Amino acid sequence: MHKIKIGVWDEEIEYVTRLTAFLQKQGKGKWEVMAFTESSNLQEYLRRNSLDLVIGTDREALNLFRSNTDLVKLWLTQDDQNMMSKKNDWYTLYRFQSAEVIADLVKEIVRKKQQGLEQQ
Repeated sequence: MHKIKIGVWDEEIEYVTRLTAFLQKQGKGKWEVMAFTESSNLQEYLRRNSLDLVIGTDREALNLFRSNTDLVKLWLTQDDQNMMSKKNDWYTLYRFQSAEVIADLVKEIVRKKQQGLEQQ
């Protein structure tokens, strides 16, 4: 089974550290989570490696990866009017949800991603 690679990107170091640690614990060997606090570091990583899912709070920064159709994007928005949605390879979730709610969506995305990989 392919181990899903997830990148969490935000400028707030404490937020990224806590969310990354929580998601890593929830993944229980199903996925690997990496933290990024600068978009340039994330871009450099993606030049040499791959991710299956990138989670971030800056939609414009996530747009830098729109040409990578294999990369699923999860935008954590501050807009409470846009609690949860999906469009193509983009998911949107209200940022100030509990880590459990974010992890539940990540589990759903990973399940769909793994199903897609198995069908190839």
